Amino acid sequence: MSDRTVGALVNEPGDWDGLKWWRLELRTLVDAAPAQAKVALLGPREAWRAEVPKFAAGSCLQSLAFMLALALPTLSAGMMVQWLVIQGASRWDMPLMYAGPLTAFALLVNAYGEVQELRTPRYAGATITWTLALWNIVPGLLVLAVGLTAARPFWDGSEVWLWAVAANVALAVWTVIRFSVRRSGPQDDLQNVDQAVSEMRPDARATALHERDAAIRELVARGRITPEAGEMALAAPLGHLGLTVAPELLSPLGKHAVDRAGSGLA
Repeated sequence: MSDRTVGALVNEPGDWDGLKWWRLELRTLVDAAPAQAKVALLGPREAWRAEVPKFAAGSCLQSLAFMLALALPTLSAGMMVQWLVIQGASRWDMPLMYAGPLTAFALLVNAYGEVQELRTPRYAGATITWTLALWNIVPGLLVLAVGLTAARPFWDGSEVWLWAVAANVALAVWTVIRFSVRRSGPQDDLQNVDQAVSEMRPDARATALHERDAAIRELVARGRITPEAGEMALAAPLGHLGLTVAPELLSPLGKHAVDRAGSGLA
Protein backbone atom coordinates (compact mmCIF):
# COMPACT_ATOMS: atom_id res chain seq x y z
CA MET A 1 0.00 0.00 0.00
CA SER A 2 1.37 3.43 -0.92
CA ASP A 3 2.12 6.04 1.75
CA ARG A 4 -0.68 8.62 1.60
CA THR A 5 0.71 11.00 4.20
CA VAL A 6 1.57 14.63 3.59
CA GLY A 7 5.20 13.81 4.36
CA ALA A 8 5.26 11.21 1.61
CA LEU A 9 4.08 13.80 -0.91
CA VAL A 10 6.78 16.24 0.23
CA ASN A 11 9.37 13.46 -0.24
CA GLU A 12 8.30 12.63 -3.80
CA PRO A 13 11.16 13.23 -6.24
CA GLY A 14 11.05 15.81 -9.00
CA ASP A 15 10.27 19.49 -9.14
CA TRP A 16 7.63 20.92 -6.86
CA ASP A 17 5.24 22.11 -9.55
CA GLY A 18 1.70 23.45 -9.69
CA LEU A 19 0.15 19.99 -9.71
CA LYS A 20 1.83 19.14 -6.43
CA TRP A 21 0.45 22.30 -4.84
CA TRP A 22 -3.06 21.13 -5.69
CA ARG A 23 -2.26 17.61 -4.49
CA LEU A 24 -0.95 18.98 -1.20
CA GLU A 25 -4.22 20.79 -0.54
CA LEU A 26 -6.27 17.72 -1.39
CA ARG A 27 -4.12 15.42 0.73
CA THR A 28 -4.41 17.63 3.81
CA LEU A 29 -8.22 17.50 3.36
CA VAL A 30 -8.39 13.72 3.04
CA ASP A 31 -10.44 13.45 6.27
CA ALA A 32 -12.85 16.19 5.17
CA ALA A 33 -14.43 14.68 2.06
CA PRO A 34 -16.98 17.47 1.35
CA ALA A 35 -14.28 20.15 1.42
CA GLN A 36 -11.84 17.97 -0.53
CA ALA A 37 -14.43 17.37 -3.25
CA LYS A 38 -15.20 21.08 -3.65
CA VAL A 39 -11.50 21.94 -3.93
CA ALA A 40 -10.91 19.10 -6.39
CA LEU A 41 -13.61 20.44 -8.72
CA LEU A 42 -11.65 23.68 -9.12
CA GLY A 43 -8.28 22.08 -9.82
CA PRO A 44 -6.69 19.85 -12.46
CA ARG A 45 -8.10 16.41 -13.11
CA GLU A 46 -4.70 14.84 -12.47
CA ALA A 47 -4.80 16.06 -8.85
CA TRP A 48 -8.29 14.62 -8.42
CA ARG A 49 -7.20 11.26 -9.78
CA ALA A 50 -4.11 11.14 -7.59
CA GLU A 51 -5.65 12.21 -4.29
CA VAL A 52 -9.41 11.70 -4.13
CA PRO A 53 -10.50 8.20 -3.03
CA LYS A 54 -11.77 6.17 -5.96
CA PHE A 55 -14.55 4.38 -4.09
CA ALA A 56 -16.74 5.10 -1.10
CA ALA A 57 -19.82 2.94 -0.59
CA GLY A 58 -21.92 5.72 0.92
CA SER A 59 -21.23 8.24 -1.82
CA CYS A 60 -21.78 5.62 -4.54
CA LEU A 61 -25.19 4.67 -3.12
CA GLN A 62 -26.14 8.33 -2.79
CA SER A 63 -25.08 9.03 -6.37
CA LEU A 64 -27.08 6.03 -7.58
CA ALA A 65 -30.15 7.23 -5.71
CA PHE A 66 -29.93 10.69 -7.28
CA MET A 67 -29.45 9.19 -10.74
CA LEU A 68 -32.57 7.09 -10.25
CA ALA A 69 -34.43 10.15 -9.03
CA LEU A 70 -33.71 11.75 -12.40
CA ALA A 71 -34.57 8.71 -14.49
CA LEU A 72 -37.67 7.35 -12.74
CA PRO A 73 -40.02 10.30 -13.36
CA THR A 74 -39.21 10.06 -17.09
CA LEU A 75 -39.84 6.30 -16.99
CA SER A 76 -43.15 6.92 -15.23
CA ALA A 77 -44.23 9.43 -17.87
CA GLY A 78 -43.18 7.03 -20.63
CA MET A 79 -45.33 4.28 -19.14
CA MET A 80 -48.38 6.52 -18.98
CA VAL A 81 -47.93 7.90 -22.50
CA GLN A 82 -47.27 4.41 -23.90
CA TRP A 83 -50.50 3.18 -22.30
CA LEU A 84 -52.44 6.14 -23.69
CA VAL A 85 -51.09 6.08 -27.25
CA ILE A 86 -50.33 2.43 -27.98
CA GLN A 87 -52.95 0.67 -25.90
CA GLY A 88 -55.64 3.25 -26.55
CA ALA A 89 -56.30 4.07 -22.90
CA SER A 90 -57.96 0.75 -22.14
CA ARG A 91 -58.70 -0.47 -18.63
CA TRP A 92 -56.06 -3.13 -19.11
CA ASP A 93 -52.63 -2.56 -17.64
CA MET A 94 -53.28 1.03 -16.63
CA PRO A 95 -49.78 1.74 -15.26
CA LEU A 96 -50.50 4.34 -12.59
CA MET A 97 -49.99 1.77 -9.84
CA TYR A 98 -46.40 1.38 -11.12
CA ALA A 99 -45.68 4.90 -12.31
CA GLY A 100 -46.79 6.42 -9.02
CA PRO A 101 -44.41 4.51 -6.70
CA LEU A 102 -41.49 5.18 -9.05
CA THR A 103 -42.12 8.90 -8.81
CA ALA A 104 -42.66 8.58 -5.06
CA PHE A 105 -39.12 7.20 -4.78
CA ALA A 106 -37.84 10.22 -6.71
CA LEU A 107 -39.80 12.46 -4.34
CA LEU A 108 -38.12 10.90 -1.30
CA VAL A 109 -34.66 11.35 -2.81
CA ASN A 110 -35.37 14.92 -3.88
CA ALA A 111 -36.80 15.76 -0.46
CA TYR A 112 -33.65 14.36 1.14
CA GLY A 113 -31.61 16.58 -1.16
CA GLU A 114 -33.60 19.62 -0.05
CA VAL A 115 -33.05 18.77 3.61
CA GLN A 116 -29.32 18.48 2.92
CA GLU A 117 -29.40 21.83 1.15
CA LEU A 118 -30.93 23.43 4.24
CA ARG A 119 -28.31 21.82 6.49
CA THR A 120 -25.28 22.40 4.25
CA PRO A 121 -26.15 24.99 1.59
CA ARG A 122 -24.25 24.88 -1.69
CA TYR A 123 -24.28 26.93 -4.89
CA ALA A 124 -25.39 24.79 -7.85
CA GLY A 125 -25.70 27.25 -10.74
CA ALA A 126 -28.69 28.23 -12.84
CA THR A 127 -28.14 25.68 -15.60
CA ILE A 128 -27.97 22.64 -13.36
CA THR A 129 -30.81 23.89 -11.15
CA TRP A 130 -33.16 24.36 -14.10
CA THR A 131 -32.07 21.11 -15.75
CA LEU A 132 -32.71 19.00 -12.65
CA ALA A 133 -36.02 20.75 -12.05
CA LEU A 134 -37.27 20.21 -15.60
CA TRP A 135 -36.33 16.52 -15.43
CA ASN A 136 -38.94 16.27 -12.68
CA ILE A 137 -41.49 18.89 -13.74
CA VAL A 138 -42.11 17.86 -17.37
CA PRO A 139 -42.54 14.10 -16.78
CA GLY A 140 -44.61 14.83 -13.67
CA LEU A 141 -47.00 17.07 -15.58
CA LEU A 142 -47.39 14.36 -18.24
CA VAL A 143 -48.26 11.76 -15.60
CA LEU A 144 -50.73 14.13 -13.97
CA ALA A 145 -52.33 15.05 -17.31
CA VAL A 146 -52.89 11.41 -18.30
CA GLY A 147 -53.78 10.28 -14.78
CA LEU A 148 -56.42 12.98 -14.30
CA THR A 149 -57.99 12.63 -17.75
CA ALA A 150 -57.70 9.41 -19.75
CA ALA A 151 -56.96 7.24 -16.71
CA ARG A 152 -59.71 8.73 -14.52
CA PRO A 153 -62.45 6.24 -15.55
CA PHE A 154 -60.16 3.37 -14.55
CA TRP A 155 -59.13 4.59 -11.10
CA ASP A 156 -58.91 1.64 -8.77
CA GLY A 157 -57.23 3.18 -5.77
CA SER A 158 -53.94 3.80 -7.53
CA GLU A 159 -54.96 7.43 -8.08
CA VAL A 160 -53.58 8.16 -4.62
CA TRP A 161 -50.12 8.07 -6.19
CA LEU A 162 -50.98 11.22 -8.12
CA TRP A 163 -50.44 13.10 -4.88
CA ALA A 164 -46.84 11.92 -4.83
CA VAL A 165 -46.40 12.99 -8.44
CA ALA A 166 -47.90 16.41 -7.72
CA ALA A 167 -45.68 16.80 -4.65
CA ASN A 168 -42.57 15.99 -6.69
CA VAL A 169 -43.52 18.60 -9.28
CA ALA A 170 -44.17 21.16 -6.55
CA LEU A 171 -40.81 20.38 -4.93
CA ALA A 172 -39.02 20.86 -8.25
CA VAL A 173 -40.76 24.21 -8.77
CA TRP A 174 -39.74 25.19 -5.25
CA THR A 175 -36.07 24.47 -5.97
CA VAL A 176 -36.16 26.91 -8.89
CA ILE A 177 -37.91 29.57 -6.80
CA ARG A 178 -35.46 29.07 -3.94
CA PHE A 179 -32.51 29.42 -6.28
CA SER A 180 -33.96 32.56 -7.86
CA VAL A 181 -34.62 34.40 -4.59
CA ARG A 182 -31.85 33.16 -2.30
CA ARG A 183 -29.50 35.83 -1.03
CA SER A 184 -27.73 33.87 1.70
CA GLY A 185 -25.33 30.95 1.54
CA PRO A 186 -22.66 30.35 -1.12
CA GLN A 187 -23.13 32.36 -4.31
CA ASP A 188 -20.43 30.69 -6.42
CA ASP A 189 -18.13 27.65 -6.46
CA LEU A 190 -15.38 29.48 -4.57
CA GLN A 191 -17.78 30.17 -1.74
CA ASN A 192 -18.75 26.49 -1.84
CA VAL A 193 -15.16 25.72 -0.84
CA ASP A 194 -15.27 28.24 2.02
CA GLN A 195 -18.62 26.87 3.20
CA ALA A 196 -17.37 23.27 3.16
CA VAL A 197 -14.21 24.24 5.05
CA SER A 198 -16.26 26.14 7.65
CA GLU A 199 -18.32 22.99 8.25
CA MET A 200 -15.25 20.96 9.21
CA ARG A 201 -14.81 20.18 12.88
CA PRO A 202 -12.54 22.81 14.45
CA ASP A 203 -9.94 20.21 15.40
CA ALA A 204 -9.96 18.71 11.90
CA ARG A 205 -9.62 22.15 10.34
CA ALA A 206 -6.73 23.04 12.63
CA THR A 207 -5.00 19.72 11.90
CA ALA A 208 -5.35 20.13 8.14
CA LEU A 209 -3.97 23.68 8.27
CA HIS A 210 -1.08 22.62 10.55
CA GLU A 211 -0.09 19.74 8.24
CA ARG A 212 -0.28 21.97 5.18
CA ASP A 213 1.77 24.76 6.71
CA ALA A 214 4.35 22.34 8.12
CA ALA A 215 4.78 20.84 4.65
CA ILE A 216 5.24 24.30 3.13
CA ARG A 217 7.89 25.22 5.67
CA GLU A 218 9.66 21.93 5.03
CA LEU A 219 9.69 22.63 1.30
CA VAL A 220 11.24 26.04 1.95
CA ALA A 221 13.82 24.53 4.30
CA ARG A 222 14.85 22.00 1.66
CA GLY A 223 15.11 24.68 -1.01
CA ARG A 224 12.43 23.07 -3.17
CA ILE A 225 10.43 26.28 -3.27
CA THR A 226 11.49 29.89 -2.81
CA PRO A 227 10.83 31.74 0.44
CA GLU A 228 8.54 34.08 -1.51
CA ALA A 229 6.47 31.14 -2.76
CA GLY A 230 6.36 29.78 0.76
CA GLU A 231 5.08 33.06 2.16
CA MET A 232 2.40 33.24 -0.51
CA ALA A 233 1.32 29.65 0.20
CA LEU A 234 1.24 30.15 3.98
CA ALA A 235 -0.99 33.21 3.51
CA ALA A 236 -3.57 31.24 1.51
CA PRO A 237 -6.75 30.32 3.41
CA LEU A 238 -7.42 26.62 3.81
CA GLY A 239 -8.99 25.44 0.56
CA HIS A 240 -7.36 28.19 -1.54
CA LEU A 241 -3.79 26.91 -1.80
CA GLY A 242 -3.90 25.79 -5.43
CA LEU A 243 -5.97 28.81 -6.39
CA THR A 244 -3.36 31.10 -4.84
CA VAL A 245 -0.06 29.62 -6.00
CA ALA A 246 -1.02 27.60 -9.10
CA PRO A 247 -4.04 29.33 -10.70
CA GLU A 248 -2.79 28.34 -14.16
CA LEU A 249 -3.99 24.80 -13.42
CA LEU A 250 -7.58 25.75 -12.64
CA SER A 251 -10.16 23.49 -14.25
CA PRO A 252 -12.73 25.05 -16.62
CA LEU A 253 -15.16 25.11 -13.69
CA GLY A 254 -12.51 26.78 -11.54
CA LYS A 255 -11.79 29.43 -14.18
CA HIS A 256 -15.50 30.11 -14.53
CA ALA A 257 -15.83 30.41 -10.75
CA VAL A 258 -12.95 32.90 -10.57
CA ASP A 259 -14.38 34.94 -13.45
CA ARG A 260 -17.81 34.90 -11.85
CA ALA A 261 -16.46 35.98 -8.47
CA GLY A 262 -14.33 38.68 -10.10
CA SER A 263 -17.31 40.09 -12.00
CA GLY A 264 -19.37 40.34 -8.81
CA LEU A 265 -22.12 38.06 -10.08
CA ALA A 266 -24.22 36.31 -7.46
